[in-house]
Amino acid sequence: MSTDSGSARVRNLLLADSSLSALVGSDVYAHRFDGAPETPSVMFFVQAARIYALTPFREQSLQFHCYQATTELAWALYEVVKEALIGDFTDPSGRKTLWQSFNIVQIKEEQDGQEMIDELGPDKGSPYILAMFTVQFIRS
Repeated sequence: MSTDSGSARVRNLLLADSSLSALVGSDVYAHRFDGAPETPSVMFFVQAARIYALTPFREQSLQFHCYQATTELAWALYEVVKEALIGDFTDPSGRKTLWQSFNIVQIKEEQDGQEMIDELGPDKGSPYILAMFTVQFIRS
């Protein structure tokens, strides 16, 4: 898998989540699928990136696709991905500690999930939920 260090950190964060791993195993892809996605699976890629010259931080806007066999299951997968990324807000200090272990400073949801079906894309008509998150990293 060809990823930049930011995408690798996000993928590792997602794979470390036991609820998500129970649903998709290791089917979390950064940048692209090699063919039609298996369901369930998660794919994400960088939409935009910013580097703050006078700070140790950089930021990426990531677009996520949460694929499942039905729209209802895709929504459930999106909720698991969202919780894996930003938590459930019951333990903000624990979430910060987890992020820091991946050199992530902060994750924010940019856009709530939206139902999508791309008949022409690699998903061959499988429903997916599209969502956007901003991730701020410590540059390495």
